[in-house]
Formats: sequence, C-alpha cells, structure tokens
Amino acid sequence: MNSKKNYILVTAIGSMSASCVLENLYNIDNAAIVGTDIYPAEWQTNLKMLEKFYRVPKYNAKNYVKSILEICIMNEVKFVFPLTDVEIDILNRNRYIFENNKIIICISDFDTILRCRDKTKIGSNIPMFSQSDLQNADIYPIVAKPKNGRSSEGKFVLEESSQLAIIKCLNNYIFQPYFDGQVITVDVIRDKSGNTVSVSRIELLRTSNGAGTVVEIFEDIDLNEIVLNIANELNILGCVNFEFLYYREVYYLMDVNPRFSAGVGFSCFAGYNFVKEHLNVFLDKKISELKKINMDILSKKTEIVKIGGNR
Repeated sequence: MNSKKNYILVTAIGSMSASCVLENLYNIDNAAIVGTDIYPAEWQTNLKMLEKFYRVPKYNAKNYVKSILEICIMNEVKFVFPLTDVEIDILNRNRYIFENNKIIICISDFDTILRCRDKTKIGSNIPMFSQSDLQNADIYPIVAKPKNGRSSEGKFVLEESSQLAIIKCLNNYIFQPYFDGQVITVDVIRDKSGNTVSVSRIELLRTSNGAGTVVEIFEDIDLNEIVLNIANELNILGCVNFEFLYYREVYYLMDVNPRFSAGVGFSCFAGYNFVKEHLNVFLDKKISELKKINMDILSKKTEIVKIGGNR
C-alpha cells in the first residue's frame, strides 16, 4: 500500500448515491477507493474506480463489523464512507472499535446520528398525533410511518378513523397530518467550524421509495436559513440531506438523513462537489464556499451496461 494516499472504504457500491460518490472520489489525486457490497463483484458496475472490492455480509450479520474492520486494517484505510442508513446505524454503535484503530467513520457524531434517525427528535414542525387523537374524525387523512424509517418504507396514509384496525399491530410508528405538498430535498454540508453550504431541489418526479428522478434546482434564502439553523441545532458534520414538504407557503421538515442523498449527483452536477467537500470535513479542512449554482431542471437516466458473459 502507498501510505501517502488516503485510502477510503465506500460501502454499498451498488446503492443509489454510489456512482456519484465513487466518481468524485476517483478524481481526487491522492484518494484510493476500496469498495464493499453484499452482492458479488460480477454484479457491480463501478469496479473500474476501485483499487479493491470485497463482498461483505449484510449489515445485520454478526460478522459485519468485524469484516469491515478487517478490510480497513488490511488496506490501511483511513476513512469509511457508509452510504446506507442501516450501515450507518451499526457503524455508529461500533465507531469506537474503528477509532481505536485510527479509522474515521465519516458521519456526524454519535448523538447526532441517533437524533437524525428518530423522527420524533429532529425538531420537525409537523404536528404528531397520539393514539388517542386518532379517534377524532376531523384530523384525517393522516400519515403513518415508522419512527426510525427510511426511504418511505412502511409509510401509508389513513383516510378515515374506520381504518384504525390497521394500526393495532404497528409498533414504533408515528402519526402526522397528511399534507399534499411539494417534496423538497436539500443536500447539506457542515464542517467542524460550523461553515454550512446547502443546495435545494424540488422533486418533480420520484420513485415509490423516495428517490427523485426529475428535479428542479432552486434557491430560497428563507429555506437556506431554516437549513442552517437545523444543521447547527443537530450539530451536523459532513454531508447529509434534509427532506421537506412545501405546503401553503410553509416548509415542513419530514426527515434528516445522515448520509448522501440518493440524488446527491444532482447537486454535484449543479455546481457544488459535496463528495470532495465531505472528505475535506474529515481531513479537518474548511469547506469551499458556494460560488454559483445552476438553476436547472435535471433528469437522471438509467444506462444498460454489460457486466458478464454468456452462460
């Protein structure tokens, strides 16, 4: 290994944000990438940007943390970029193991991650209903979603109180009013000195699991101020994403995801390299200022790539 390089382990290299993360790290002169995924190498499309690839167990396997640690030590990895919520959760709980080996998990601090992953603790301005409130017919429709959910999994809408039987078997759910608003995603980065940059987009088309496919980049000074206040309150470190609903001229905070968004590539394309600056945060550098952002409508396309031979 070349000790002059910054070896970076990137998990889940087949995930939604992976191509953008890998491409931008690949273009950093002294960065070398080690990639992992739960699926085999022959299913991966991003191998050309890696120095090494390892297939690892799922995040909930007993040997997941051990596997990631061993790969890091073997390859002199200095930084770990986890790309999925579930990996962030388990690496956050075990970060001391990596810190003892001088390996930095590039995420916000322990308590911040716990707050971000709990919808009741992020400081959302959307009201929450108790179980007793649900008997009131006047509050419907309502949204039911897991307290620690991700990517719209387990989320559904109750139209009337007659559907209450549905929630009897639900555990760890929250209930909020249904707002038929516009989904806004904001990529946010904050360094150790509190410098913060954000890029916002309206999600014009999105998949059922909440990933934008057609977006419009825009800027709103009021939203920038809201984002700055939330980032400071939560003590965000590095790149994360906030999700809002814009309804009747109010921005309602839905989620704080302590990772790169699935659409971080939109923000990079629009003019700010969140991936490079994320690394700079954990190199103890000041992030670059946002000089110009291109206010465009952007679309994500899918390409077909041959990755294997004939059987």
